[in-house]
Amino acid sequence: MEKMLEKSIKQLEERITERIPLFWLLLLFLVVYDSVVSYLVMLFDPTTFEIEFLNEISLFEVFIVSIVLGPLVETFIFQFGVILLLKKVNLPNKIIIAISSLLFSISHNYNFIYILAVIIPGLIYAWYFVELEKRNRMVAFFFVFLLHASSNFYAFLVDDLLGWF
Repeated sequence: MEKMLEKSIKQLEERITERIPLFWLLLLFLVVYDSVVSYLVMLFDPTTFEIEFLNEISLFEVFIVSIVLGPLVETFIFQFGVILLLKKVNLPNKIIIAISSLLFSISHNYNFIYILAVIIPGLIYAWYFVELEKRNRMVAFFFVFLLHASSNFYAFLVDDLLGWF
């Protein structure tokens, strides 16, 4: 029994480590995407990406909401929930990813530009979940949550702490 558990843990570790480089590549893409979109949008209207309720809470609360709670709830709803539900209907993965991304972006309805800007990250989170879920559902949830939280952490760092965008 102990050897089976040890073998299962080793296999899980191998699966996780083979996906880490992809994780970093996706995070790099999201950071560059966020930077470019934020810069371009700020050239035209610096208030476009302002989220009013975040201006009314402390920096610590912004951190918890945007880096822990938001990604956790959104990963559960829009990747874990929506994708697994749509897989039961036997839709093709491309359609599932598109629907998940669309629902994810619509949930960010602060303004129309924000909705459009979030479609690409939504596609990445959905695609990454679908790819990882082929191997292990909980690993997929964890890594998509971690990717989303890391991307939001970058936005928190450059916007809320450094005030660049």
